[in-house]
Amino acid sequence: MRLLKFDTIHPYTYVNKKKQEWGESIFKLSRLEYLEKLNKLRSNYSDFYTHNLKFYGWEAEEFLVNDDLYLSKVAHELWGNSIPFQKFAENVKDKIRPIKDRWNKKIIRAYIKEYKPNIIFVRESCGISSAEWKDMANGAKLVNRIACPIPKGWELMYWDLVYTSTIEYKNFFELMKKNTIINPNGFDERILDEMMLREKNIDLSFIGGLGNQHFSQRTKLFEEVSQTLNFKWWGYHREQLQTTSKLYNNWQGETSGLDMFQIYKDSKIVLNDYIDIANGNAVNQRIFEVLGIGSFLLTKYSSNLEKEFPKDLFVTFKDSADCIDKCNYYLKNEAEREEIASNGQAYILSNFSYKQLAKTMNEQLKELLT
Repeated sequence: MRLLKFDTIHPYTYVNKKKQEWGESIFKLSRLEYLEKLNKLRSNYSDFYTHNLKFYGWEAEEFLVNDDLYLSKVAHELWGNSIPFQKFAENVKDKIRPIKDRWNKKIIRAYIKEYKPNIIFVRESCGISSAEWKDMANGAKLVNRIACPIPKGWELMYWDLVYTSTIEYKNFFELMKKNTIINPNGFDERILDEMMLREKNIDLSFIGGLGNQHFSQRTKLFEEVSQTLNFKWWGYHREQLQTTSKLYNNWQGETSGLDMFQIYKDSKIVLNDYIDIANGNAVNQRIFEVLGIGSFLLTKYSSNLEKEFPKDLFVTFKDSADCIDKCNYYLKNEAEREEIASNGQAYILSNFSYKQLAKTMNEQLKELLT
C-alpha cells in the first residue's frame, strides 16, 4: 500500500528564513535528504501522518507543492539532463494554451506516475483545483483533509473520501452524500525529545493569525487582554492591525515548528480562541499542540469541549473579563496551573498521538481501497 501526501510549506516566510540560515549546503542534498531536513522543522503538519502510517505497513511520503527547490530536485530525479528539453516543450504548450503553474503540475503528474500511489492524500487544496487533482490521480483514490475556509477551485465531487476536524463541514458534506470522516487533530510525541528544558519565562502567549477578517472575534478579545496583561503573540496578518493597537506592538514575529513548540513550552499560560467560521466550536490544532507539549491552556469556552474532553485538562473563559481574571489567578498559582497542564498532556498522549490517529486512518484507508 502506497500513499503520497501533498502539502505546502507553511508559513512560507518562516521556512524560507530557515532555508537562508542553512545556506548553500541545501543545494547539495538529495531530494529525500532535503525533504527530511524540512520535515524536521516540524512546521505545519510536517510528516506527522506519513511517518506514523508506516507503522501500519504503508509506504508513505510527503510531497511539497510550493517549494521550488524541492520541485527542482524532484525534476532532476525524474529527467536529469533532459530537464531543459522538458521545460522547452512545456513553454511551447503554454504559448498555445496557458495553464497556471504548468511546469510544477507536470512534475507532480510525472512523480505520481513514478510513485504509483494507491492513495493520494491532499491536505487542504495546495493551490490546485480538485478537478486537476482528479486528472492527475492516475487511478489512485483521492483523499482530502480540509478544515480551512473552502478554497477557490475546491469541489466536493472529485474526492473519494474527505477528512475534516470541523463538525459543520462533516454535516454539510454528508448532506451532499459525500463520505466524510472526522479526523481529530493530534500531537507527535517525537517533539517532546526535541525540546529544551528550561524555566518558563513567558507569562501569556498566543501563536496564530490576528487582524484578518477570519479572526475578528479573537483579535478583539486579545486586544482587550493586552491592555492589562503582559501578552505576547507570534503569527501573521499583523499588517492588517492598526499601528496604534497594543497587538501591533506586542507582535514578536512569525514562528512555526519546533520554535513554536518551544514558545508553548516556555509559556506559563497559552491562550486560545477559534477562527470565526468555527461558530465557537473548539476545532483548532492549537489545543492539541499546547496540551501535548505539557503547557497550561486557557481557551475560549465551547459546549463541545465538555463533550469531547474530561474535566481538569485545561481551563476555559467566556469573555475578555473572565479571561483576564483567570490569567491573573493562574499566574499566581503555579502548582495548580502545572497540575492541570500535566493532566492535559497525559490525556493527549494517551488518546491523540499521531501514531494512534494513523492506526484509525489505516483501517479507513484500507476500507476505501476494497
